[in-house]
Amino acid sequence: MAAPSIPDFLSAEEQAELLEKENQLARERDEEQRKFQLESEKQREAQDKAQRLITEQQEKQRVDEIARLEKEATDVAQATEEVVDIDTGVSEMYASLAQGAAPAAAQEEAADRNRRPQ
Repeated sequence: MAAPSIPDFLSAEEQAELLEKENQLARERDEEQRKFQLESEKQREAQDKAQRLITEQQEKQRVDEIARLEKEATDVAQATEEVVDIDTGVSEMYASLAQGAAPAAAQEEAADRNRRPQ
């Protein structure tokens, strides 16, 4: 900061007092500026922290939602697998019955013939 222009008509003591007063005002202004910057920094940090917490909460909710959807998908897949297993079992049962019905029917007819009086 350039030295301010001090009038020559002031005594040396008055010039010194004036310089001291200007220096005091400059220190006060600097202190106010530092306080303002510190307060601004605190507010910025508080906003950053709040945003970070919101982001963390959203991420947790997203992870929880993904886990829930994965569990639902697993449950559906298991249920589908059970239905397929049941359908396969029923199909195999009917296939076995269909294959076994012809020979069994023939055996029953033969047994019936043997039992009938002639």
